[in-house]
Amino acid sequence: MIRVLFSVLAVVAAILAYIFGEPLLYAVAAGLLLVAIIALVQVGRKRHREAQTPYVPPAVPASPDEELQSLGIMEIRAKASKSSAGSTEPSNGASEFAPPAAAASTTPSASRSRQKDAHEEGDRPEVVERPRYDHVLIPHLQSLHAALNAHTVCLLRQDAMTPQYRIEALVSNDNDVQKRGSFRISNFLLTPTLMERSVTVRHVGGDGIPASSLGFYRTRAEVNEVAFAPVPRPSTDTTAIYFLLADTKDTTRLAGNRPRTLMAQFARLTGLLLEGANLEAIEEEELAPAIKPRREIIAEEMQKAREQEAALALAIVYLNDAEDVADQGEVSVMAAEQIMSRRLRDVAAPSRVERFGELMYGIFYHAPVEVDAWASRIQAALAEDPMLPEGGVSVGVAMLQDHHPGPSEFRADATIALREAYESGACTILD
Repeated sequence: MIRVLFSVLAVVAAILAYIFGEPLLYAVAAGLLLVAIIALVQVGRKRHREAQTPYVPPAVPASPDEELQSLGIMEIRAKASKSSAGSTEPSNGASEFAPPAAAASTTPSASRSRQKDAHEEGDRPEVVERPRYDHVLIPHLQSLHAALNAHTVCLLRQDAMTPQYRIEALVSNDNDVQKRGSFRISNFLLTPTLMERSVTVRHVGGDGIPASSLGFYRTRAEVNEVAFAPVPRPSTDTTAIYFLLADTKDTTRLAGNRPRTLMAQFARLTGLLLEGANLEAIEEEELAPAIKPRREIIAEEMQKAREQEAALALAIVYLNDAEDVADQGEVSVMAAEQIMSRRLRDVAAPSRVERFGELMYGIFYHAPVEVDAWASRIQAALAEDPMLPEGGVSVGVAMLQDHHPGPSEFRADATIALREAYESGACTILD
C-alpha cells in the first residue's frame, strides 16, 4: 500500500511540474519514485525468503527396541517349536510378542521382590542361581593382591546369625586353599565394634586371631598378619556383611598407612562392584542347610506336640525400637540380633528359639504351665538388658488348638497376639 501511494504521488508531482514549469517539483517526483522503488525491492526480498523451504535435519533412525516400544511391545520371547507343542518352555524358534504387563513381571527387581515376600511368609522361596562375577572380582582382587604383596586376598560374606562365611572370590599364592563354597568357625572374624572401623589389622596366633579362623586354608597356613576391611553396602536388604581380607607372612606389612589406605579404597570400590549383583539370593547352595523356612519349623513343632499329645505355645518376640535400630545401619541390626538371640536362648532354655525376621524371634514352649509368667519373664529379661534399646520388646503368644490345621493358621494367631502386645505394651496370649 505504501509503495503504491508513493508511486501515485510521484506521478502527480511530475504532472504538476510539467503544468507549472517548476523544476523543484521534478525533484520531489524523483524522490517519491525512489522511495517507491526501495519499498518494492524490500517486499520482493521478503517474499523470496518466505518462498524458500527451510532446512530440516534428518531424524535419527529409531532403534529396533524403540520401534517396538512405540507399538506397545516391551519384550520379544522365543516361540515354542512345533516339536514341543505340549510344553510351555520357549525354544530358539520364531518370536512371539509379549504384552507390557507380562514383560514388566519378569524384571529382576520384580523377581527379587517375589522372593523376599515368599521368605517373609515362611514359604520356601524359588532357588535362584546366583551369578558369578569372577570376570570383575578376580581382576579386582588380583590388583589388591599385587599392591599389598599379600599372600592371600579374598572377599567374604559373613552371616548375621552364625560365624559362617561364604567365599565370593579369592586370590592366593597358596595352592592348598578353598576358592569356592563356605566354611564355619567358632567365633566371628569381625565383631560389631570392628565393623565400625574402615580397616582392622590383627596378628595371627598368640593374642591375635587363631590360625584356624582362616577357614579357607585346607591346611594350616604360615601367615602372621591379617587385615579386614568391611565393604559398604548402602542398598543391601539383609543383615549379612561383606568384607575384604588380606593376609601376609610378614609381621608388619599390613599395619602401615599405605596398606590401610589401599584396603579402605578397594573396599569402597568393591561395594560399587557388588551393587546390583544379586548376591542376596535367599537360598544359596552353600547356606541352604542353615536356612529353613519358618513354615517348616512351625510344622515340625506342631507335629511333635500332637504326636506327644502335649501342649505347645508359640511366642513371637519383637524389638520395639526395631525401626530406629535399622536406621542406624546393618551393623547395628546385626549386633542387636546377636544380643537378642543370646539372651532369648538363655532365658527361654530349653525351648527352641528361631529367627522369624529382622529383629524378630519365635520361641516354641512345649510345657506351657503358667505361660503368662513365662512370657512376662522373657519380656522383663530383655527390657533389663543394658545392651538393647530401652524400648524393650513385645511378646505375643498363641496356644496350639484343634482349629490350627497348619503352620499358617498357628502363626497368624501368634502374629495377632504380637500386634495387640505391641499396641498395649503388655504380653498378650491367645488361647
